[in-house]
Amino acid sequence: GGSSWQMITRNYFREKMPDKEIVIVNAGIGGTTSEYGAKRFQRDVLAFNPDLVVIEFAVNDRSFGTSKGETRHQYSMESMIYQCTQAEKVPAVMFLYSNYPYASDSTDAQNIQYSIKAKEALAKFYNIPTVNAYEYCYDLYEDDKEKTSTSYTQWLEEEKRYYPKNNVHPYDNGYELFGEAIVEQFEKNGLDHYLKPVSLKSGFFCSSDRSKVVSRYNYLYMNDTSKFTYNGKWYLCNKENPRNELDASVPTKFYEYPYYPTGIVYTSTMDSSISFKCNAPEFHVSYITGLTGNDIVVLVDGREVSTISTSSTYDNMNYVSSAVTGVGGKVVTLKARYNTPLRICAIIERYNK
Repeated sequence: GGSSWQMITRNYFREKMPDKEIVIVNAGIGGTTSEYGAKRFQRDVLAFNPDLVVIEFAVNDRSFGTSKGETRHQYSMESMIYQCTQAEKVPAVMFLYSNYPYASDSTDAQNIQYSIKAKEALAKFYNIPTVNAYEYCYDLYEDDKEKTSTSYTQWLEEEKRYYPKNNVHPYDNGYELFGEAIVEQFEKNGLDHYLKPVSLKSGFFCSSDRSKVVSRYNYLYMNDTSKFTYNGKWYLCNKENPRNELDASVPTKFYEYPYYPTGIVYTSTMDSSISFKCNAPEFHVSYITGLTGNDIVVLVDGREVSTISTSSTYDNMNYVSSAVTGVGGKVVTLKARYNTPLRICAIIERYNK
C-alpha cells in the first residue's frame, strides 16, 4: 500500500514543511512478523538515518496467537525501539495498526486484538504515539448514515469496495484510509507530538530477558561468497544482477517484490548445501516458507544437530527465521533434504550486547 497511504503521509509533511526535503523509505516486507523486523532493523531502517520510523506488525504478529504470545511480540518491538535509542541520530517512533475487514467475527481478528494490546502496553511505557487505522475505518462505518450493509465486512467488500472479497489486503482506496487515519491524528495532536525522538527508560519493559532486547544482529547476505561455500545446485533470486557463481537467476515470482532482500538463494536439489563459519553464539537462518517446502538439515562441525522445515500452510511468501544456538566459532552447514523448493534469505548472527 506504499503508493497510497505512504504518499498521503508524505504529501502532508510536504504541505506542512515546504522548506524541507521529505523522503519516504518503504522498508516493509510482506508476510513477516516483528521478529524478522527486529533482526533487519539496522540494515533496512536505521541505515537511512530517519527522523520518524513508523512500525506496523500487528496484523502479521497475530500468527503468535492469543494473549500468551504478548511477550514474544514485545521483545521484538522493544528491540526496535532500543535500536532507535542507540542510533547516532535518535528518531521518533510511531506504531500503526492496520485495518482488517473481519471485525471481531474471526479468530484472526481476535489475535490481532491481542497483538495490538501487547503493542499498546509497550507504546504507553515509552510514550510512543499510535494510530489505529482499524478504529478509524470502523468509525466511518458506524457514522455512515446511508449504509445498507448488515456487517462491517460487507460494507468494506461489497458496498464501499475497499477490499476484495475474503482478502485482508485492501484496494488502493482502502489503503488511502490508512493515510487519512494518520493525517487525522497529526491534525488532532500536532506534528510535534509525533516527531519527538524516542527516549530510553531507566529500565526495560521486557525485563525478564533483557538480552533479547539489546541483542546485536549481524545480517549476512547469501550472495557474499567470501562468507559462504556452496555445494550442489544453487541459484540467485535477483533478476537485476544475476551472479554466475551461483549458476544463474531462476524465474521465480519472489524477485518481483519491490523490496525483496538482496541475495536470496534457491535450490530444489537434494543434498545441495551451504557452509559458513559462525562467529556468534547463535544464528538465525531466514527463509521463505510455502505450500511445497523443504527440510533444512543443520550440521555443526559435521555433526547433524537439528532439522528445520520450510513447509507451511501458507502460499509461497511467508518469511520465517529459525534460531540455532551453540555455534560460536564453528562451521555450520545447511543442507537441503529433498528435491523441493528451498529459499534462504540470509544468515543473521545474534550477539549478546
